[in-house]
Amino acid sequence: MGVAVASAAPATAVAPAAAATAPAPHKAIYQMTMVQSKQPGQIVNVSGRMYYEWRDGCDAWTTDQKFALDYVYAEQNSTRFNSHYTAWESKAGNDYSFAVKRTRDGELVEEYRGTAKRAKAGVGTAKYVKPEPESLDLPKDFFFPTSHTMSLIRKANEGQKIFNAQMFDGSDGEGAVEVNAVLGPRVDKDASAQIQSPLIEGPARKIRMAFWGADPNAALPEYEMTLTLHDNGVVSGMRIDYDDFSIQGRLTALDAMPAAKCSASK
Repeated sequence: MGVAVASAAPATAVAPAAAATAPAPHKAIYQMTMVQSKQPGQIVNVSGRMYYEWRDGCDAWTTDQKFALDYVYAEQNSTRFNSHYTAWESKAGNDYSFAVKRTRDGELVEEYRGTAKRAKAGVGTAKYVKPEPESLDLPKDFFFPTSHTMSLIRKANEGQKIFNAQMFDGSDGEGAVEVNAVLGPRVDKDASAQIQSPLIEGPARKIRMAFWGADPNAALPEYEMTLTLHDNGVVSGMRIDYDDFSIQGRLTALDAMPAAKCSASK
């Protein structure tokens, strides 16, 4: 879930999960605002919205996530960054496809598109068709994004406090990234959530994650993220910490999506 350009939050900032309760197909909107600047005078403000949609397609999970963020600088014109991420992940955990496109003021910044497969031995291969044909090896026992978040909640409900894993989502060209997660105690929904909904009345917990890129000698993670993550996969609040600033996501709209009608013969 790495981010090559600090212009939008990570592709998997919000990911569905299953634990004690069934995952809830849903769509949500988050208001994104800057809450801290570590380099005062450079970035004056960051604001925008994130749209997130997760569906259960019987044999697979699908994700659609869009960001639109406005950056205001002290000594240059403001800039609009857009990011669009889609993914299809088989429930069997063996097949995955992804597409990511990021623009700055309407001009293409970067684009990634491809597929990934897991072999019987647990290792995998990612094959990119954009920005150019390339194959990358994926480490043994890696996770795709939805199965990673499902494991986070399952481990937390089992009482585990730390969960380290390799995860691949295709959001950059680096391959799998290391995710170190601290699984916090039970909490109520995020206080910043601006809505009431049955989807965020159930159990939740704070989860703090650090994302490490491909550089094995890096002293610090590329970025960190804190989620208020419910057992049904809904995120009622988030904070993303980059090197030079932090942004908060406040939940402003949330709707349940229709459950998939799957054939009993499958």
